[in-house]
Amino acid sequence: MNTRISISIAAALLSLGAVSCSEKWEPQPVTGLGELSLASMSVDVNTSTSEISRTGVDLSPFLVTITPESGGEPKEYVYGAMPEIVSLAVGNYTVKVRSHEVQKAEWERPYYLGERKFEIRNKELTEIGVVTASMSSLKVTVSYTEKLHSLMGDDATVTVVANDEGSLVYGPDETRAGYFEVVDGSMTMVATFRGSVGGQYVEKVVSFNNVKAGEHYSILFSTKVGPEPPEQTGGVDPSGMTVDGEVTNETVGGNIDPGDEPIIDDNDRPGQEEGGDTPPPGPDDRPAATFNSTTVNLEGENDASTWSGPAVVTIGCPEGFAHLVVRIDSEGLTPDVLAGVGLDSEFDLAYPGNLKEGLEGLGFKTGADVIGKTTMDFDITDFVPLLNIYPGKSDFMITVTDSKGKQSQAILKFKS
Repeated sequence: MNTRISISIAAALLSLGAVSCSEKWEPQPVTGLGELSLASMSVDVNTSTSEISRTGVDLSPFLVTITPESGGEPKEYVYGAMPEIVSLAVGNYTVKVRSHEVQKAEWERPYYLGERKFEIRNKELTEIGVVTASMSSLKVTVSYTEKLHSLMGDDATVTVVANDEGSLVYGPDETRAGYFEVVDGSMTMVATFRGSVGGQYVEKVVSFNNVKAGEHYSILFSTKVGPEPPEQTGGVDPSGMTVDGEVTNETVGGNIDPGDEPIIDDNDRPGQEEGGDTPPPGPDDRPAATFNSTTVNLEGENDASTWSGPAVVTIGCPEGFAHLVVRIDSEGLTPDVLAGVGLDSEFDLAYPGNLKEGLEGLGFKTGADVIGKTTMDFDITDFVPLLNIYPGKSDFMITVTDSKGKQSQAILKFKS
C-alpha cells in the first residue's frame, strides 16, 4: 500500500475520533437564504360535484400560511394581496391554503383546504406551482317528500348537530346547504325532526356515524300513517304518525358507507302509507336512474383483454339528470395516468370544469348534453383500450342524482 495514502487515512480517522469524543461538538445549523416566488403560485379549487363552479370561486380572500418544518414562526398572507417574492431561510416548508377561518356550522359557505410541501435552497428561487384546495367541511341538505311537506305545520323543523358544537335549524322550506366543521374524535352527526304533522306533534332522531370531510349528506324525511307500536327511541306518535329519515348521498370528496345510513323497512318508505298490497311505483318510489346494456355485463366482471366492439350503458333518469358522477377505482389507471389523458379519478359529467376537453376527447357527453336529459348513453368504448395498456382491476362507480335529489348507483367492473 502507498505509505503516504495510509498515513493520510490514519490522520483523518484520528481527527474524526477526536471530534467524535469531544463533548463540546454540536452539529452546525444549515444557514443561508433563498427566495420563494409567490407570484408563480396558483390555487385550483377541486369541485368534483360542482359544489360551486370553478369560475365562480373568488380566490382573493383565501388565506395562505407558510410554515417552516423546523417550528419557526409562520408567515401569513391573503391570496389577493401576496408579495411576488419573499426571502426565507434554507429548509423545508408547508404552504396551506384555506378559503376562510372554518366555523363550527355555517350556511352556504363550504370550507376549502389545500397544502403543499416545498424546499428552500441557498441562493435559489423556488416556485410552488399549483395548490389544490378541496371541500373539507361536511355538507348537509334537508328535504321532505311531497306528502310529508303537505302535512307539516309551520313549527316543524330539523335541527342538525355535528362536531358536538355546530348546530343549524332547517325550516320547512329551507333550501340552503349547511356546512359543518369535521373534527377528529367527533364523527357523529344527529338530525332531529320536531313539529306538528297532520295536527299532531312528532319527533324523530336520526344519527349518522363516521362522517367525513368532503361528504354531502342529503337527508330526505318521509311519513306514514297507520297502526304501529311506538319505537323505544321515539319517532312514532301514539296516533300512529311516523316520520323517517334516510340518506340520498352525494359524494363530494369520498363515499358514504352504506352501513352509516339508517335502515328503513320497505313498509316505511314512501308509497306504503296506507298498508295493504304494494302499489305500483309512483314518482317518489321509483329509482333516480335505471342502467341497461347489451354490451356490458352490469352484474359481473368484464374482461377488457378480449374486448371488441362498443361498451355502452344506457342510463334512464325520468326526472332529469342533475349530476352524473363517475369515480374510477383502478389498479392500473392511477391518478397520474388519468391526469395524463386529462382526467381525475372522480368527475361530474354534468359539471366537468377543466376536465371538459379530456372527457369529450374520450367520447363522454358533458354539460348541457347531460343536465336535464332523461336518457343518455354512457359510452366508454374509447376508454376500454386504456385498460389493456395499464392492466389490473378497474371499477367505474356511476352515481346519478336526479333533479329532485334522489340517487341511484351502478358499478362497471373490468379486468385486464
